[in-house]
Amino acid sequence: MAATGTKCAWVGPAWGKVGGMYQKNDARTQLMSQFLASNVAPCTYIDSLSFSKPGQWITTDGQHFTVAGYKSWGTAIGDALGKLPVTSVSAAGAKQ
Repeated sequence: MAATGTKCAWVGPAWGKVGGMYQKNDARTQLMSQFLASNVAPCTYIDSLSFSKPGQWITTDGQHFTVAGYKSWGTAIGDALGKLPVTSVSAAGAKQ
């Protein structure tokens, strides 16, 4: 991506419910978010953890949101993308 000038955004994990069939927990979710934030360059990292509080969006299994949760997460992602500088999301000037 860096070689071609392709612009990208990487959306990090959101909070889930502690336990469940995937054994998701807040500490591991934070660790994964921090890891991705440091390793997805040249993509712009979008931190989903800033969109809600742990447990705020209901899940069906600890990992996957209900329809309402996905609507909230999707809206938050759209809002975050809309706030990015044009240079972060525009392919203008990218190598062809």
